[in-house]
Amino acid sequence: MQKIVSVLIPTRGRVKRLEKCIKSFETNTEDLSKVELICKVDDDDEDTMKFIMNYKTNISLNFIISPRKDGYGSLHEFYNKMAEISTGKFLYIFNDDIYMNTFGWEKIIEEHSNQFCVLAHNTYVENNAPKIQATKTNIFTPNYNGNPIFPRKLVEICGFVSPHQLVDHWFVVLLRELKCKRIDIEKWVDISCITDRPDGNYASTDLDNTYSEGREHINWDQPIDLRKNCVYKIIEYLNNAGYKLD
Repeated sequence: MQKIVSVLIPTRGRVKRLEKCIKSFETNTEDLSKVELICKVDDDDEDTMKFIMNYKTNISLNFIISPRKDGYGSLHEFYNKMAEISTGKFLYIFNDDIYMNTFGWEKIIEEHSNQFCVLAHNTYVENNAPKIQATKTNIFTPNYNGNPIFPRKLVEICGFVSPHQLVDHWFVVLLRELKCKRIDIEKWVDISCITDRPDGNYASTDLDNTYSEGREHINWDQPIDLRKNCVYKIIEYLNNAGYKLD
């Protein structure tokens, strides 16, 4: 039976956080048979490899072990590889320092399984202050979808999860360009997550090395031609599938 959702989790050197992340899905998933977790582990990260190979769980847990490459600068490549071995109808951009906080979250996603839409939700730091990267209510970046949940069909249409290291921002800009053409496929759902990593609200000294490493390899310019091509393909798909577009 095909999974409803595949949760994609790149990880490095944060075994305790990764374990907390996995346990949050074990605790909050109502039907474990509908979910799979897929982790990307660096081949020089012995502690994480040992942990994930020996971890016992009732939830489907798969992993890829591959070279570290540029770390954060190769993040899109890691998500693309995890997507290749995933089986879910939906794919979920996640991190090892984010924890599911809504029981039955997979049932909420399943309600949209016959729709072509990108789902969004709120993520907060554990002290309940909004996390800049992923909160609908944050005054600095309102409506920012930091952990997009999207249909497998979108990957088939575009040919990848993301062509850019800033995976969440790729989705934000892609969806924004579609909205400029009066096509809104983003839906906010009643799912919430928490994180114990302070983000943009705090000084960079509060961020650990795993988060910071590789950011010097980021190309901050979005691939405009690829984005426009994806927008064209999405519109073509929606037209052919019988969606009513303005």
